[in-house]
Amino acid sequence: MWPSYYQIEPLSFNGTAAQNALVMGGEACMWGEYVDATNSISRTWPSASAVGERLWSAQNVTDLTDATNRIQELTCKLLKRGLALEPPNGPSFCDVEFESFYAPPWGLGHPRRRSSSSSLSLSLSLSLSVIRAHVCNKPCALSISR
Repeated sequence: MWPSYYQIEPLSFNGTAAQNALVMGGEACMWGEYVDATNSISRTWPSASAVGERLWSAQNVTDLTDATNRIQELTCKLLKRGLALEPPNGPSFCDVEFESFYAPPWGLGHPRRRSSSSSLSLSLSLSLSVIRAHVCNKPCALSISR
């Protein structure tokens, strides 16, 4: 599904050059009635990264094969950081697999266990920031608010 998002040019709308110059950014939205802390990251990945790359890339950066390689590489990096992601391009290979940790509610649990509802928004912000930093290929402005 992400290739269909990647192939859209954000500035290809019926408008003047002056109106195109007013475009400051965009967003990728996700909604559903079966979304919670257990699947929000895997539902937004990799479509949001494809939208992000189109928004931050030059208009001539459109090679789907190159994008497939970049998204696969980024998937492996995010798996190493502990995010549960589905393979973006079908069966593939990463040198690391996602490790799930079960922490019973009566025990101390694993140190990586999320402990509050605010951690979901922080986790999502950090994930999107990682995607932004990877897509930019240079230092990017980063702000995280709680």
